[in-house]
Amino acid sequence: MNLTLRRAGLLLIALAFLAGQAPPPPEVSEAVPGQGAGEAEEASSASSSTAPTRPRVSSLPSGANVAIIPVRGVIYDFTYESLQRRVDRAVNSGASVIVLEIDTYGGVVTAALDIAKYLKDPTRVPVPTVAWVNNKAYSAGIMIASACDEIVMAPASATG
Repeated sequence: MNLTLRRAGLLLIALAFLAGQAPPPPEVSEAVPGQGAGEAEEASSASSSTAPTRPRVSSLPSGANVAIIPVRGVIYDFTYESLQRRVDRAVNSGASVIVLEIDTYGGVVTAALDIAKYLKDPTRVPVPTVAWVNNKAYSAGIMIASACDEIVMAPASATG
């Protein structure tokens, strides 16, 4: 299980292009009974400013470091531990984006859930994550991919 840290090139440009195609999510503020519109906006902005967030892939500079981490074979507890070590090593080495190259039929559901929780936590993984489904991502594989910030699929790839 190797770790590749590369200068951003064609892959990051393609990922940024794909990420830029989707419009940004609309701002949603729910009015609480008894509050005016201004108070509801203050309440929603105060609660959203305290949670740590990751930058979007499309907002990264062109010289960003990209770590490509393969996730292949059966997903089980060792996969979670190995992925955690490789992501931590990539972040400590200065990676700006983590790309998980996924090719798996699946595996243990609890391990996939642990990986998904780990990837979604911005305090543990402070950089954007991209799932690159390069062939197949079934069962636990698509659970892991859906926990990433972006999903990019090869034209002949399959999920389920």
